[in-house]
Amino acid sequence: MTVIYIESQDTLATACDALQSQPWIAIDTEFSRERTYYAKLCLIQIASSDQVILIDPLKLESLEPLNAILTNPNILKVFHAAYQDLEIFYTLFGQLPGPLFDTQLAAALLGLGNQTGYANLVYEIMGVSLNKSQTRTDWSKRPLSDKQIEYAIDDVRYLFQLYPKIDAQLTSLGRRDWLQADLEKLSDSRSFEIDQDKLWCKVKGYQRLSGIQLAILKQLATWREGLAQKQDRPRKHALRDDILISLARLKPESREAIASIPNLLRSLSNSLIDEVIAINKQVLKSSKDEWPVLPSYTRLSKQEEILADALMIVLKWAAKKHHLSSEIIATRKDIEKLILDKDTQPIMQGWRFDYAGKYLSDFLQGNAQLRAIQGKLELAY
Repeated sequence: MTVIYIESQDTLATACDALQSQPWIAIDTEFSRERTYYAKLCLIQIASSDQVILIDPLKLESLEPLNAILTNPNILKVFHAAYQDLEIFYTLFGQLPGPLFDTQLAAALLGLGNQTGYANLVYEIMGVSLNKSQTRTDWSKRPLSDKQIEYAIDDVRYLFQLYPKIDAQLTSLGRRDWLQADLEKLSDSRSFEIDQDKLWCKVKGYQRLSGIQLAILKQLATWREGLAQKQDRPRKHALRDDILISLARLKPESREAIASIPNLLRSLSNSLIDEVIAINKQVLKSSKDEWPVLPSYTRLSKQEEILADALMIVLKWAAKKHHLSSEIIATRKDIEKLILDKDTQPIMQGWRFDYAGKYLSDFLQGNAQLRAIQGKLELAY
């Protein structure tokens, strides 16, 4: 298999033109984001039927030729655990690649476990052991080592070969449509957009605030997000959560009041402190009708907790019966929501209902019972 390392615009354009005739390609990315708000894209790997292309974004002025491949409706894009890769491309191009195939989602529907790692899946399906020694490597350093290059190649060349094998297994089991439903959710761009109105719910300790304090926290959390984006720093590096909570509690309207908050003066410049003060003053003038309220949460009663335990057993029984991972069907939180609201949960819809939800419904309605029969747990009617 030919390997091409791309670090010039002309070579990128030529390689992308050649990919236009491919029915499917495998894609992976290497990036870092520990110290930045936006993921720093360091390498893009693409495998086709006859070659592996390694694209070095650190050497290129534009990746626009790649976008024509990512959005070509006639080329299936195969990823493993696609979310972070999709997030990167959405940030770069303002749109998502498509159509998609995610081998991690597909593996779960084959009963190979929820969130199966790429190396484990390659071994399970192809019997090949991959060297994962470069998992924690620094991909931003140049030049890349031979071991890094080999690792990057392996991340897509076997992924390309996995797709037809996994797709055939899904089809033979009649589960290809199941995957398509999950891929449609993954392809929803709203999943990659920041909900500005809910940022305050990401601040650790927000549950201890109320009233005007929550209103201040909401505005400060939105302001901090913009600051983190502008500085390209993780939001908690731009301003820590505990400082936001202190600001919301104290409601400072002057520099003197702000000085009482530990570490704040060292965290922000004078102009940014002025912005914080202005936000506080503005919120203090707002109407109570504009204040956010804590999300309502209904705790299960002790009897409902026991019922949830029983439903989890039914869920695991149904998953084992159909050779599925129970986590791909529903989680404990899903089961608790089912007890509180029986009709609107995903497990009561589509294939999840056919393979598990109907058993849970029968158990809830008293039409089925858990019994131990010859040393095995069964759902008896």
